[in-house]
Amino acid sequence: MLEWILTLSQHSTQKGAKMDNSLSAYTQKYDKEGYGLQYPDGHVIRFYERILKYKLSKTSGKLLDFGCGNGVHSKY
Repeated sequence: MLEWILTLSQHSTQKGAKMDNSLSAYTQKYDKEGYGLQYPDGHVIRFYERILKYKLSKTSGKLLDFGCGNGVHSKY
């Protein structure tokens, strides 16, 4: 974890570094190296299965994630 923080820090403190350098380091850690959310929390799956899928018959489309969290389940 410390190595990851240092990597992000180096990307953002280099002279002339752009934010997309930090974003690419962040994306690499989370997408390619297994950090971050692998599976959604149980309450998100239950909401999808019980309400969206069975009660409303929604299996595709768009959903507005209107909440107070950090949006970690938005990808699901």
